[in-house]
Amino acid sequence: MKNENNILIVPVDFEEHSNLSVQYADKLSKQIDGKIHLVHVVTSESWWKGAFNSNMFKELAAKKLESIVEEFNLSPDTEMHVLEGTRHKAILEYADRIQPRYLILADNYPSTKGIKKIGSTLSQIIISSKFPVITAKSVPETIFKNVLLPLDLTRNCSLKLEKSVKLAKSYHSTIKIASVLFGTTDHARINEKLSRYKKMYDENQINYSIQLIKKKKRMAFQEILNTADKNNCDAILIMTHKETGIDNYLGAFAHHIINEATIPVISITKGAAKEKGNSYLTPFVDPFGIIKP
Repeated sequence: MKNENNILIVPVDFEEHSNLSVQYADKLSKQIDGKIHLVHVVTSESWWKGAFNSNMFKELAAKKLESIVEEFNLSPDTEMHVLEGTRHKAILEYADRIQPRYLILADNYPSTKGIKKIGSTLSQIIISSKFPVITAKSVPETIFKNVLLPLDLTRNCSLKLEKSVKLAKSYHSTIKIASVLFGTTDHARINEKLSRYKKMYDENQINYSIQLIKKKKRMAFQEILNTADKNNCDAILIMTHKETGIDNYLGAFAHHIINEATIPVISITKGAAKEKGNSYLTPFVDPFGIIKP
């Protein structure tokens, strides 16, 4: 029997790029004994301007969802749901009801490297989701075995560190910490932080490595993406906002990482990191209060 806490919501719009999210979800579901929920949203634009009514579009969408299950040989217990409304709102409302482990979406604009452009549905979901969102950029051979964790060591990293520990304990991951340093960096403070972070990972028996990158001419996000490629990482874990403040926009760094990475990106909002009742990650050891600013 499938673990009902391991639901993967996969919104599809029947475009070719959606195939990546379906294939990635299929592979992940087999690893975690999870269950896929395929979701398509029929919007007013889908039928209002045409000759058909919404019910006819919903029936067509349901048949297309069935064809996806057949085409990708998904598990017979895959659920298919046709929703109505604004895409991102309908998906987020469904997620709130279902309490998934992840939402998995594909990039709407896979060929826009170097351009700050993410589909509006994807960006709105990433900004507002109470659950981690995986942007499926490819289907790597492994899932969450070698995860890159970009850290700004001049800021509070507590929530991001907590999520990395829980992810590693759930998937037996190796965490690759990468931090881009600037010329005015307070190295004493950086070293003190790193000492505490190392102790936290050691206490939790997590495999990890740390790479400090002196910023050259490239932007910080480019250094991170280059590090991911060089270390054969299979995912990048990011917080989409600063750990303080209001989650009402997608930060430039996160935007670039999501837009230009060639591997899946796990995006976690401050709300998702703090959401009570989420049981998709196991507890971790922090007996000495190491996670702090």
